[in-house]
Amino acid sequence: MDSYYTNKMSYGEFFGSIMKWMAMALGITTITSFLFSFLHLELMLGASYFIFMIVCSIIEIGLVLMLSKTVKDMAIEKAKTYYVAYSVINGIVLSMWLNYVVPGVAVLAFAVTAVYFGLLYTVTQHTNNNFIGVGKVCLMALPVLMIAYILLIFISAPGLYYLVVFLDLAVFTGLTLYDFKHIEYAYEVAPQEALQGVALLCALQLYMDFINIFIDILMLVSDNN
Repeated sequence: MDSYYTNKMSYGEFFGSIMKWMAMALGITTITSFLFSFLHLELMLGASYFIFMIVCSIIEIGLVLMLSKTVKDMAIEKAKTYYVAYSVINGIVLSMWLNYVVPGVAVLAFAVTAVYFGLLYTVTQHTNNNFIGVGKVCLMALPVLMIAYILLIFISAPGLYYLVVFLDLAVFTGLTLYDFKHIEYAYEVAPQEALQGVALLCALQLYMDFINIFIDILMLVSDNN
């Protein structure tokens, strides 16, 4: 038993691994989005642009569902491959969003998101609340918000637009608080051989939280078109 705890990755190393994976995914997504923005896919694909965006989004959601359920049990190299693939696809989808905003607005939104994310982490470090109840409520609200976002594609309703965006920001704020707080618990219950996979899963969850908060803030600081 003593040798187990002696050889187990320290919590600092575990958290550092999560942050490393998250930073890598954000870097890949940023570079991919930047490169694809130069391709002007909306001009190349024409009427098929929207269909291509939907297909990429479906693939993206499928990868998230698969990774969330299986990454802990995958061989770490295979899990890394899927994680990188998801980061690339997410970058492609984001490049489509960013085609509709001024580049400076995207930079501002990213900076605000980074500061906000840091504040949420600070909150979790100064409270004993585990945010389990908050996490459950936010997860239940996600399907409703997805339907609301689909409706916004087809209707012009500024009031509904801002309501949905603020609600989505509130939901992912709650999920981020829960995911940050859950890291310590995940470390404590995971066996040594599963820690790398658990770290990758935690990084995936935080990465998704960051991207969704970024999109919400981007939608708030840009216009509602």
